[in-house]
Amino acid sequence: MDLEQFDSKLTRDLIWRKREFSHLELLIQEKSIDIHLSETLYRAAILLLYSHWEGHIKHCARQYIKYICSHDHKCDELKDNFHQIMLGKHLSEKEIPHLNGGSIHHQKLLFNFFKEQMHHTFKVNEEQTITTRSNLNFEQLSIILLQLGFKAGDLETKKAFIDEKLLDGRNSIAHGQKKGKEELKSLYEEIKNELLNMIEYFHDLTKDSIINQTYLKTAEE
Repeated sequence: MDLEQFDSKLTRDLIWRKREFSHLELLIQEKSIDIHLSETLYRAAILLLYSHWEGHIKHCARQYIKYICSHDHKCDELKDNFHQIMLGKHLSEKEIPHLNGGSIHHQKLLFNFFKEQMHHTFKVNEEQTITTRSNLNFEQLSIILLQLGFKAGDLETKKAFIDEKLLDGRNSIAHGQKKGKEELKSLYEEIKNELLNMIEYFHDLTKDSIINQTYLKTAEE
């Protein structure tokens, strides 16, 4: 995969999601809709907006990993977060879910990994590596950021919004909780006003890292 292909995959995915943001807004602003249909639209819109949050974050992160894998870098050419990903893969393949630091067998396993694997080519399955568990709260987002070697930056200030508005709102609707029109409208407006900027921010993190090759180790590292 080259840079142009990577950019195209991310951009195409973002474009159709932004189009759906616009379509939802047009439907909701339709003056002829009665109150009951309006409530239904708000509920559906909140669920869909969340799905675009989870969907695009996951898409960008997986394409980022896939791009790096496609360039056949040795592990020791990449920053430490990629070593951690490879270690996770190694432990999974050895069927060791929980390490025991006092176990000589586990000590040997880790020793051999760092002795041998650093000169191997970085290859992982992006779908197994990047997961959201259908619940992209701030904790899960932080895990993905760590996996990719990114700092949270502006997303750090969105923790309360992600967990208390976006996730709680989505989950309550998905689990059948009744909300009135005004409560739904307020929640929809808040999500609509925040979410696209957050999606684009993460999109740009992955794109800028690929362009500037910040996933590679520097001479000082």
